[in-house]
Amino acid sequence: MPRKQYFFLLVILPLVAGAFIYLLMRNNTWLHRFIHFNPKNPVVYPIGFIKRLIAYQLPDFCWSLSLAACLFLFQKKLGISAKMIAPLVFFLLISSEFIQYFFAGSFTFDWLDVGAATAAFLLSYFLKPLVI
Repeated sequence: MPRKQYFFLLVILPLVAGAFIYLLMRNNTWLHRFIHFNPKNPVVYPIGFIKRLIAYQLPDFCWSLSLAACLFLFQKKLGISAKMIAPLVFFLLISSEFIQYFFAGSFTFDWLDVGAATAAFLLSYFLKPLVI
């Protein structure tokens, strides 16, 4: 896969998808304060376990996938060795989730988010060899 196509499919597209899911399926975002009449209700209301996974974990998965794919793509330009990039990316993704535990007033720690970040890392790691 050419680098531009990889960049679009695994960096840009997940960022946009995660943002749309976050804005449309969560309540009390800036979209609801400025556009929506009732800030307590999201545009698409998530009911059930699968819909809650889509509303709350899928944006984290998308953003983690985007960050990991971008770091793998620009590894050489960043000056990171091939042996160090995978552990570094995994540590960055997982630590960004665990740091939320220590700032409980501002963020919400969730084990499902850790799972989403791990799944995003694995997907980006196994798709990394596709880049020409």
